[in-house]
Amino acid sequence: MLDPTLLGLLKQIEQDEIVLPAMQRPFVWKEDRIYRLIDSLLRDFPIGAVMLWKTSTIQRFRRLPRDIETEIPEVFNYETSTENANKYLVLDGQQRLTSLFAAFKGTYNHKRLFIDVLSGSSEGKDPGNEYYDCQFLSATDAASLSETANGPRRHFIPVQDLIRISPVHAAADAHKKALALNLGIEETERITNIYIRCATILGNAKSLQVIPVDEDPSHVTPIEEILEIFARVNSGGLVLQKSDLLMSLLDLTWNDIQPELQMLVRDIKESRPFEFTRDDVLKTLLLAEGAETRFDKLVSNRKQIEQLAQKLPTYVPSIKKAWQSLGCILLDDCKIHSERFFRGGHNALLPFVMYLSRHQNISNADKKKIVLGIYLSIMSGVFSGAEARMGAFTKNRVTGASSFPLKDLIALVAREYGIKSLDDMLRRHLDLALNIAHGGITLDKNPEELQRDHIFPKSWLEKANYSYDKVNHYANFHFLRGTDNLNKLDKPPHEWFRNPGKNVPAYSENDLAERLLTWDDLEPGHFESMIEKRGKKIRQKAEELFGIQEDQFNEFFSERINTGDVKNEIGSSSIDSVVETGTFSNDKTPDRDDKTPKPIRKELAAVVAAFDRIAPAELKTSGTASHYRQVKPPEWPAGFKMHYEFTQVHGRLGAELHLENSRAARLGPELARFSGTKVGPQKMPLEWDLKSPNGRGRLKIKYAIGENPEDVARTMLDLISHTRDAVVKIAASVSGAD
Repeated sequence: MLDPTLLGLLKQIEQDEIVLPAMQRPFVWKEDRIYRLIDSLLRDFPIGAVMLWKTSTIQRFRRLPRDIETEIPEVFNYETSTENANKYLVLDGQQRLTSLFAAFKGTYNHKRLFIDVLSGSSEGKDPGNEYYDCQFLSATDAASLSETANGPRRHFIPVQDLIRISPVHAAADAHKKALALNLGIEETERITNIYIRCATILGNAKSLQVIPVDEDPSHVTPIEEILEIFARVNSGGLVLQKSDLLMSLLDLTWNDIQPELQMLVRDIKESRPFEFTRDDVLKTLLLAEGAETRFDKLVSNRKQIEQLAQKLPTYVPSIKKAWQSLGCILLDDCKIHSERFFRGGHNALLPFVMYLSRHQNISNADKKKIVLGIYLSIMSGVFSGAEARMGAFTKNRVTGASSFPLKDLIALVAREYGIKSLDDMLRRHLDLALNIAHGGITLDKNPEELQRDHIFPKSWLEKANYSYDKVNHYANFHFLRGTDNLNKLDKPPHEWFRNPGKNVPAYSENDLAERLLTWDDLEPGHFESMIEKRGKKIRQKAEELFGIQEDQFNEFFSERINTGDVKNEIGSSSIDSVVETGTFSNDKTPDRDDKTPKPIRKELAAVVAAFDRIAPAELKTSGTASHYRQVKPPEWPAGFKMHYEFTQVHGRLGAELHLENSRAARLGPELARFSGTKVGPQKMPLEWDLKSPNGRGRLKIKYAIGENPEDVARTMLDLISHTRDAVVKIAASVSGAD
């Protein structure tokens, strides 16, 4: 029979009648949370509820911890109950019960709970603060605190001594202690109050509500409903995750899964600054078996879980080695030394673990592809919060691949996020961009504590009407040193770097060089040149890290990759060759106008046919790719790589004017003035897009697939009529200035 008093609950915990089911997560409360719980008890506050499931069925369980140790990673030891054992399994309230046992029966980091028997006064205190001063202490620390002469008098006694006092004798014992300590009337009242409260506290059956499930043997709740109850309840501890349910179900067949995975996680994290988790490892085991990694999809199929529990243990050795190899690659090759860079979680890493588990000895070329792939995955966020996408990519592209499928990852990132250049990628993750700039963050040997800040103050630049992208460009950020004054007060950089705060040393030449800066970069009026020069230096550092040139990287992400047709457009051997040697095959960049004809897309073909019918003869379309056709007026000057282009990308049709080399890009500021000009039968406004292609700029109009082909064709004619002559004039002025 369940005894709902605190004394009864603690006794049943001691006798292993109240235990934790396999699905319960670790204890996580800190000392201050336990102190607050005991303060609530002493003030007669309700402290919530626990839910206990009485069952005589065979269950996997573990004992509630008697002594909490936070400095040593916990490894659970599970037992299997015998039939008719009548255990009470904690469905909710683990944190409270563990805290109560540590306070009244056990220890916290080998220290017992002490209470200052002279505390408890509410005078001058906010009701939200603790009235009773409880602390986990050693006997020596308690004696030292009790003897301290500074401030109000204190005297610490172990709570476990006080709860053993008979309530009948509590007041008398308190008076004896008061006489021994030579206390005054007010202090005697306080010590008496605490003695009585502690002596009676365990007999309280009202502060903690106990909710039994299946206490009545005539009603037995099906295990499926017990699991659902477990998933829904949460009263101040950790919210139960579907992975906890999955682990408990796997544990029924694979009895050692939880301690095995805990030890595996401990081993792969050893001497590494990364917080890999049990769930990360479990997902890679599931990927190795080709199973679903979305835990909520798995828990409903009990038969599949039973089969997985029999198969997953065979993958543990290879998965462990793969995680250890990944840790080395992250540190040694990626130069990533901090958990802070995995802002989207570890999903970004799972395809690489899967690949490494199947390739124990990888070549240098493969390792270079993995390094570039890791940065792409993390910086783009392509797998963050996208469990299904990560699983599909790993199963369809990584599993069975003879070398890491970098070209497929590039296609996926480009298609999903429109990344077309190294610059685009660096803009997506400022911390990692700066990590690249430093060649791996080692400042103050504590990258977790580094603060990122603007070099030229944000407020100044905004007042000067600089765009958001310019103000927040990766080249305008740096990591502050640990000693720097975080309150920069918007000082101009040429002043702040020389005087970063009181008693803080000025930045040295070496400090600036580590940040790829010079004193000249920081002078007033040099913001734009600093962005250009430092941005280029950061991209050069990326070239060194990845082993390829920026223009080659950009070529990977040219618009044809956005179609996903990587193999046909570039050829798998091209990427392999670049990553291995740092140059394209035969040291030649593939021509955009590949001469091998490819079937043009149906909707695009209709638009091109309409245009060729109505356009002047000199403006006929050309090209052989499946997703674009180009138009270039014959009078446009040589040396300026630019053209009009029909596109069919991302499920949309485009009529565009592209600038595609650095000389043509000089026309951009003037052509940008056409932004907003209304063209075509529907009078749609032109849009200036500086980021594409390759950051040189384009004017564009986009239509949905299914738009009247002749309307799109006439929009292009209208775009040409507005800009054709202007391009000639602007190019002439640019050439004259050269």
